[in-house]
Formats: sequence, C-alpha cells, structure tokens
Amino acid sequence: SVPAAGVPWFLTLFGRDSLLTSFFVLPYRPATAAATLRALAALQGTGYDAERGEEPGRIVHEVRHGELAHFRQVPYGRYYGSVDATPLFLALLGA
Repeated sequence: SVPAAGVPWFLTLFGRDSLLTSFFVLPYRPATAAATLRALAALQGTGYDAERGEEPGRIVHEVRHGELAHFRQVPYGRYYGSVDATPLFLALLGA
C-alpha cells in the first residue's frame, strides 16, 4: 500500500507526502517505502509538458482522477510542479 493524503476532502497520491510518510515508517514498515518508490517510479516524467511541469525523470507531485483531470480542465491529472518530490525520491531510494 502507498500512503495518500487529503482526507477527508480528497484522497489522492502526493509525491512529497507519500515519500515523507515512507521515511517516517521505514524502520517499522520497509514494504511501504518499497511500494511508494515503485508507484512513483511508474508515474515518473518521461517527456516535456510545461502546463503540468513534467520533465524526464521528475517525480510526480500530485495525481488526480475525475472528469476535470480527464479533460485537462485542471492540471492535476498528473502534476509535476514541486521542487521536493524528486530529491526526496532519491533520498528514500538510497536509505
């Protein structure tokens, strides 16, 4: 399982939040860290999309599902606009 954030208003995957939670529980639940790394690696940026902040290798900041995201009315289907998710991913990978 991968930690999610946003309860009770919205429940979704946030790169930074799931990575920090994985760090906190690493001594007790290393499988959570492994699952988080796998999930975020699967969503890693592969191209360039300025609207979503995507660049190759960048770790996703936020993933949303729903009509607005599907029709790109909001950029959060997959949004990569964070400065901390990618370095946190690398730090957890090396932990």
